[in-house]
Amino acid sequence: MNRAPTDPLSKKVHFDDVRAQFLPGQLRGFLRYGSKEAGRLALTHRGDIAKGTPARERAREAKDEFEEVEKAKEKLMQAIRNKDEREVSRLLKIRDPNFWVSKYPQTPLHLAAWKGNVKIVDQLLEAGAKINETDGCGETPLHEATDCEVVRRLVNAGAEVNHRSNSRKTPLMCAAYQGRTEVARQLVDEGAVVNCADKKGDTPLHHAATKGHLQTADFLSRAGANKNALNEDRERPARVALYGGYLDVCTLLQ
Repeated sequence: MNRAPTDPLSKKVHFDDVRAQFLPGQLRGFLRYGSKEAGRLALTHRGDIAKGTPARERAREAKDEFEEVEKAKEKLMQAIRNKDEREVSRLLKIRDPNFWVSKYPQTPLHLAAWKGNVKIVDQLLEAGAKINETDGCGETPLHEATDCEVVRRLVNAGAEVNHRSNSRKTPLMCAAYQGRTEVARQLVDEGAVVNCADKKGDTPLHHAATKGHLQTADFLSRAGANKNALNEDRERPARVALYGGYLDVCTLLQ
């Protein structure tokens, strides 16, 4: 008979009997992406297995519960994608908004910020969505924002304007890379640092130049971005623009 370890968080927890009946990729994905639900399910049924309850039956029940939870999460994410405010409101009455879906490691608030729906962002914040929760890349919902009003709502709710992702990118760098000039302007107004660099030494101006976003590059240069900043390849923003074939941006940044 297997003995259950005393420490539920110990690496010695024997998930083998349960793991054999779960869909392996789903279970590993849950654990990898930080969800506690797979661990909770496995720990819940571990005791039954230790007492001799058939592993296959208990694991099947756990897997069914796992799949039901995933379906409920996907319904909320789909409602956000469809900008269905009424359905989002209904689902938030029965669903905590602080979760990841195993298919795409981001929270509902990340998705709502990207979709630019102010009403749904407000609904999620009212439901207790964590404002600085990070996704699989270490980015917060503010990194995803595509609308100026969404930026204002997130910052007013406590979003960190200069939060660094795993690759040291800030929300301003993401806005610059996507050519979201008005979002970049709003972020600067909210206190975003213009002259900062990510892991590769690229500044927001480098990011705008990389994709040839003329208006965004113009705004950043007027906001005080250093045109002579060098990344790890010793390249200025103008050189990056030239490599991409964006002669108008290159000329602007000379």
